[in-house]
Amino acid sequence: MMFLIASLAYAQAVATELERCIALPDDLAALECVYSVEGSTGEAMGARNFELVNVLGEWDGTGQPDGTDSENAAQEAFIDSASAWIDSRNASCRFETILQEIDSRLAFLACRARMNAERVVHIESYLRRLAAPGGLSETDPLSISQAEKNP
Repeated sequence: MMFLIASLAYAQAVATELERCIALPDDLAALECVYSVEGSTGEAMGARNFELVNVLGEWDGTGQPDGTDSENAAQEAFIDSASAWIDSRNASCRFETILQEIDSRLAFLACRARMNAERVVHIESYLRRLAAPGGLSETDPLSISQAEKNP
């Protein structure tokens, strides 16, 4: 539970920082501030993605590490998911930008930063579940995708 609170606190801190940036009176300063927040959330998301891919490389689908670093179906499914998520995030932010009454670059970057922070929370939930005793269960979507690819 404490892990979830910390993750949600991170997402809230990002949202608060974005509000502060957008409220800056100087447009260039606001853009630079939001760009910085977007960059840091992108780095955090990339680090969590990398960590999860590595953890999944050691996971054999039974919830136990298999001791190898070979790609498996769970890794492949996550990588596909991450790529699709980035496309979806960018499309959602383009749409959201059209609806905003602020500078479009500012709105786009703020949207990406907010969604990146939310994705970090999501990825950390997977990492937490994998770290739990017994790892993922047989009914977990990652386990199911593993079984479907390796009948």
